[in-house]
Amino acid sequence: MAKLREEVEAGNTISLEGLDLDEDPALLRTALAQAEERRKQARLALREVEPDQSRADDAFVVAETTLASLISDQAQFAAILGPEEARAERGRSLLATLIDLDQSLSEAEAHALKLGTDAGDLASIEAALTRARSVEAAVGKEINALRVQIPRQTAP
Repeated sequence: MAKLREEVEAGNTISLEGLDLDEDPALLRTALAQAEERRKQARLALREVEPDQSRADDAFVVAETTLASLISDQAQFAAILGPEEARAERGRSLLATLIDLDQSLSEAEAHALKLGTDAGDLASIEAALTRARSVEAAVGKEINALRVQIPRQTAP
């Protein structure tokens, strides 16, 4: 891209040095026409690549931003993981903790399953409790009725 710009700039400045003006004017006109055509082609080529350069610049900015984000993330991970020398020991410690927690979870699940099977059907237990309370209330009424009848029957 820079080379193309240099060529265009070089084409904008016409130097008469090095030209032999004693030559045939028709040859000079032809050389001038060819030079102007090359300059025109160079400008067209520059215009054609400008959008590509713009997209490349935008992509470069995005890449730099992404790289900065990745470097930041890497620094955060390194801070979380701690010093390189202590990572292996910390990994073993975390693995041991995981194994202990996994075992505790298995025991808790087994205990919950046992409690679930021991508890039975909650709806039927509630129905039985309601029946037991109903029977208790009926027995209480019967006892009170008998307390009233028994003193009457034993009275002289």
